[in-house]
Order: sequence, then C-alpha cells, then structure tokens
Amino acid sequence: MSKLTAAKIYIICISLLVHVGVLGAYELATHGQLTQQAFERSAELRRYLEALSIKDADIFDVITVTPSGKLGDFFDNTGTTKHWMMEGSVREDDFSTALPTLLNH
Repeated sequence: MSKLTAAKIYIICISLLVHVGVLGAYELATHGQLTQQAFERSAELRRYLEALSIKDADIFDVITVTPSGKLGDFFDNTGTTKHWMMEGSVREDDFSTALPTLLNH
C-alpha cells in the first residue's frame, strides 16, 4: 500500500470518528415510546414481573422521579415499573440532565 493511500484511509477514518459524536440514535420521546411499546408487548417481561410479585400499578421511589420537562415532555413518571423503564431509556440519552457535572466544566 502506498503512503498516499494509507494517508487517505487515515484521513477518512479520523473524519468518520469526528462526526460520530454528532449523531444521535433517537430523540428523547422516541426512545421512551419505544421502551413503552416493548414493555407492553413483552410476554417474558410480564412473566418476570409476576414472578417477583410486581403489579402494573405498584409504585416505586416517586421521590426521585425526574420532572416531565426533563423527560422529553411526553409523559410523567408516576413511579410504575413501566414508567421507570421509560425514564431510564430517556435519561441514558439525555446527557444534559444525566451528567450535569460533566457539562458544567
């Protein structure tokens, strides 16, 4: 391989890596809605929750719920298992809320 070809490949690889950081998989609401659909359609998850005696209406840790304005403005986490899963899928993509100390430097 010539030095010129190797240099071109190197430049292409570096330019691809630079642009990867700009890409996002989904907007916040889309990721949360995908999780909601998966939760509602998963028979295996339903069996798992039943084995743990967790019902759809059971409420968990509402004190630490993220305000809806920081969850993509499409749902309010009421503390149910489904809503906690939805919040988790939104928050994993929401760096401005999930990692505020990193963004303030």
